[in-house]
Amino acid sequence: MTVAYDLVKAPVNLAIKAVDLLSLPVHVANTLAVNTAETAFKIAGVNTEDAPLESLEGKESVYDVANDNLNISAMLYYYAELRAEAKQLFVELALKKICRLRRRREKPVNSLLFTMRLNTD
Repeated sequence: MTVAYDLVKAPVNLAIKAVDLLSLPVHVANTLAVNTAETAFKIAGVNTEDAPLESLEGKESVYDVANDNLNISAMLYYYAELRAEAKQLFVELALKKICRLRRRREKPVNSLLFTMRLNTD
């Protein structure tokens, strides 16, 4: 990198380091509290470990677990494709209408503005 980049980036790096230094006591206190609580639970005989989800039991592969999400993503894909196709047909219809109005020598102001708005999306 260039020297100018380093000079501009220096105050940002200094601010980030200062925030890290100021948040260090909070981080240490949080870690101490969590470790103390976990040790107390272990001494009391309470299990704090995560249990496996019941809905995942009996599933043999990743595909069995993700089957519902895969179905939803397939539906969303076809919805997006249909939406894009409908938009394209809608624009073509608007352009045909504009051409028809021009042949009649009418001012297609509303249709033209509508088509311009569609093309910017």
